[in-house]
Amino acid sequence: MKPKELSQEIDWGDIINKTKFEYKMLYKLIFEKTTFVPILLWSTGGILLFGCWDTIVTTFFVTYLDEALKNSGVQNIIRSGFILIGILAVPAYALQMFWIKKAEAYGKFNIITLGIFMSAIALYGLAVAGSFESLLGLIIVLGLGMLNSTGYAAGYPMSQSIFADEYNKAYARVTESNIINADVSAAPMKIVNNFANAVGLIF
Repeated sequence: MKPKELSQEIDWGDIINKTKFEYKMLYKLIFEKTTFVPILLWSTGGILLFGCWDTIVTTFFVTYLDEALKNSGVQNIIRSGFILIGILAVPAYALQMFWIKKAEAYGKFNIITLGIFMSAIALYGLAVAGSFESLLGLIIVLGLGMLNSTGYAAGYPMSQSIFADEYNKAYARVTESNIINADVSAAPMKIVNNFANAVGLIF
């Protein structure tokens, strides 16, 4: 097999055409009636939700936690919201394998739905708990943060897994290919994640 040679020139026209094609194909597979795949739309929603949260948690949520620390009176012990984010991130990573095993028993769709449900409850609670100017308020914030992190562990990795698998199969079906290319979902996945990150900054 001959290795692909590196070129010093960048074919911007080819890049633009490929980008347009990826956007059109993404829209076609998710929204057009003739090629609509429900689970693909659902997993896209999961990626958008949790991808948006990824941006929020490293920007505005730090300020939110700093205020919670200040109102609780323990800021002389825990000086930064970044420390709390480190604590809240533990379930997001530690529970991923747990949810993967549960998905094998109950189905990926159900686990994604459960993850979104838990995160929705947690985020709504956080909007209310921020008004409690006490140590109890901080404890509630941490509890809800843990719940949201647990929902993230259930929903985000599973959404990405389903999106990649279903997009690859749908792409092969639409293009009438006999081969399922595992790489075709890489660009659309990046597009959806980047869009979620941008939306996270807006909100």
